[in-house]
Amino acid sequence: MTRPLYGATFGQAIKRFFKQYADFNGRASRSEYWWVSLFVFLVQLVPIILLMVGLIGMGISTSSYSYDPYSYGYGSAAPAVGAIILLVIGAILTGLVSLALLIPSFAVGWRRFHDANFAGPLYLLSLAAAIPYIGWVGSVVVLVFSLMPSKVEGRRYDAPRA
Repeated sequence: MTRPLYGATFGQAIKRFFKQYADFNGRASRSEYWWVSLFVFLVQLVPIILLMVGLIGMGISTSSYSYDPYSYGYGSAAPAVGAIILLVIGAILTGLVSLALLIPSFAVGWRRFHDANFAGPLYLLSLAAAIPYIGWVGSVVVLVFSLMPSKVEGRRYDAPRA
């Protein structure tokens, strides 16, 4: 399992992704890495859509004002209950899915860097995205490194475990 599977299919990549859940040793091919990236995006899509629909629903429901001639000025509408429920469910699901896929996503990225003959800890530059204004640099570096072809020198990360 420490050897990369070049030309992996979607199913093979996901199977290896979950088998090597927290394994930072070995290598991962480009196909493994990008199929897993697509999988993580698709899994996150549903909770994020629920979250966004809830946010939009709250925005629409609270932005509708009605004029009440018997009170002073305009009255504000309360947010719709359905929008709040969607928002809460979306937020909870997004958090749970993110936490469940955090370690294996870092592991496959780490192994991908090994395959391109880079040190695995460089993948932590992806955390730099949280830094305002300059964080995009780390994300671009991670993107470029993960697009690099496999290198023969990366075999040094295939050493058997003692």
